[in-house]
Amino acid sequence: MKKINAILIVLIITSVLMSAFRSQPEVVSEIAEGFRHGKVQQLTSIVVKNDATNNGIETAPKIIDLQNREYNSVVILCKYCVVRNVICRDSWSHCIRIGNWLSAPNPTHHVTLEYFQIYNGTLQGYTTNQWGSCDKIETNVTDVIMRNGVIDKCGGEAIGITGAENVELSNIWIIGGKKANLYIDNSLNVKATNLITDCSDKAYWREPNKRPSDVTLGDEEYEQTNKQSKLGNISYTNNISYNCNPASYWGGEMVVNGLNGFEYKNNTLYNADRLPYIAPGERNANIVLESNQYLKDVNVVVPATPTLLPMTITPITSTVTSVVAVITVTPTRTNTPTPTPTATRTVTPVPTIAVWECTVQPTQFSCKIKP
Repeated sequence: MKKINAILIVLIITSVLMSAFRSQPEVVSEIAEGFRHGKVQQLTSIVVKNDATNNGIETAPKIIDLQNREYNSVVILCKYCVVRNVICRDSWSHCIRIGNWLSAPNPTHHVTLEYFQIYNGTLQGYTTNQWGSCDKIETNVTDVIMRNGVIDKCGGEAIGITGAENVELSNIWIIGGKKANLYIDNSLNVKATNLITDCSDKAYWREPNKRPSDVTLGDEEYEQTNKQSKLGNISYTNNISYNCNPASYWGGEMVVNGLNGFEYKNNTLYNADRLPYIAPGERNANIVLESNQYLKDVNVVVPATPTLLPMTITPITSTVTSVVAVITVTPTRTNTPTPTPTATRTVTPVPTIAVWECTVQPTQFSCKIKP
């Protein structure tokens, strides 16, 4: 009798979910797949969709406060909205997804995601040859702000931005992105500042004995982006990484690809073992890598799990190297590019000591690096 009751409960839950997500079959598929593999223990999901106007004004931001409820999957399909105070954990594929996989124009735009926490997301990345992102921004979604968040352990890309435009990231703590930490794929106008990326746990390195990059860039081919490259105008500044390597552009899949506009500067990297790498590409231009600090052989103790308390970095005496390089257009490319030496100059700047300060309130938190 107990077994029959349990089966009935599962059927009822499944029926409710299918009804709730009838217009979102991909959400049901992701959850069901994780449940079938025994990886997702709870069927808790939410689709945030609000097309109503705010006091009759279409462009007035609509506040959607999820009050720190926990989910296995969060799909945000709204416009001119602010989604805040959400926790996502143990997802099979994407944990928090902004927008659907669509050609332009995408109806999801002008979205702010803030005060979010993601733990152990994208479980499929550990056991299969495919993966999603713990925090995903989909093709042709535009005008996204993502700030004040923690992503702790991810089987896929901690943050994946694919074919999107006009994205701002700030005050986000990334710990252990198995496939990538921040992956910017064929996207335009992306700005990332005041991020902390921790690659200390080798179990979350994609390749053994090869440190992952703090930010990875690529140029993949999609029907949704008309199989054309638009990767460019990327800014990654004033960020800190522990035991990660600096930026890497691996190349692209299209006939004509490349990185047109990339600023990587004023970042502090502890224990990196190489310089930034930019693969050849026909569109490569306006790439500036400068004023970054590389501190070698530093024993930095980083908390194993995120804390909402202020985290202070103790001043360390070390040799600091500032790397300056301007990459010009490369007319040819190769499928197996070999890194080339980057022009360097050694200076003796005053080391910048960063303090990661968090403010805690009853239902939300925010973190920032003190000036």
